[in-house]
Amino acid sequence: MMSNRLAGHLVTGTLTVLMLLWLWQASRLPYTVDGRPGPGFYPVWLSAIGLLLGVAVLIAEIRAPHTIRPDGEATDPEQNDGGPEPRWAGAARLGGALLGAVALLALMPVLGFFVGLALYLAYLCAVIVGMRAAGALAISVGTATTIYLVFGVLLGVPFPTGLLGI
Repeated sequence: MMSNRLAGHLVTGTLTVLMLLWLWQASRLPYTVDGRPGPGFYPVWLSAIGLLLGVAVLIAEIRAPHTIRPDGEATDPEQNDGGPEPRWAGAARLGGALLGAVALLALMPVLGFFVGLALYLAYLCAVIVGMRAAGALAISVGTATTIYLVFGVLLGVPFPTGLLGI
């Protein structure tokens, strides 16, 4: 059986390679059109950021301290939650995140991109990750606002608007 630590390395490595492939394909699209962001602008930046984050997470995972329990399973000594997580918990979090993404896409015509993104990020932070409400709200609103200001206002990238016109 594969250890959780090795599985984490494989998943992170796979996603990092996918970001590299996405960056390669996105770089083939026109980056600008008539001095404005073109169809390649957003995918290039998104994949480049994903690639950098993937490399950072992979390095952090490899360098993370761990011990070996008597049953041979590697553990993280900083994780002090009173016991191992059930095997289904990770799959449940992944399923919850995917269901939230599907809900975001389904509600995008009603909510618009920025309101929908803020709600989805709040859901991820509060429900999936387990953050406190204040932190989840700050992260979700801050991220949506930053994306709106940089891409929507500064660069003029069009995003779907909802019933509120946002």
